[in-house]
Amino acid sequence: MKSDLSFSNNNRIKKSPEFQAIYKNGNKISGYYYSAFFLPSVSEFSRLGISVPKRHGNAVFRNRQKRVVRDVFRHRRAEFTAPVDTVILMNRDPRDDSRKREDLEKLFGRIIEKCNS
Repeated sequence: MKSDLSFSNNNRIKKSPEFQAIYKNGNKISGYYYSAFFLPSVSEFSRLGISVPKRHGNAVFRNRQKRVVRDVFRHRRAEFTAPVDTVILMNRDPRDDSRKREDLEKLFGRIIEKCNS
């Protein structure tokens, strides 16, 4: 049995047209290290897409950033009252893990606040 903290294929935004639709039609919230674009979901699940540009580092670094974003999303997605598609875009290079996680927590808190109001 899967726990509530799983991150399955149903929770991922994978295709470029889906990313582009969220960028174009969604709301934007910016934090210091990350920006978030979000839109009410057409599926029954809240979904997440992550974009970390190559200029921020090698594949190991980028994958680590994506892992942290997924972890925060998994812990916060139960707070959404309705399904939301969210794309997180990395703006700056957060070398300090505590600041990075703090920024993401604030960002998801603001998204949840806007979506649930």
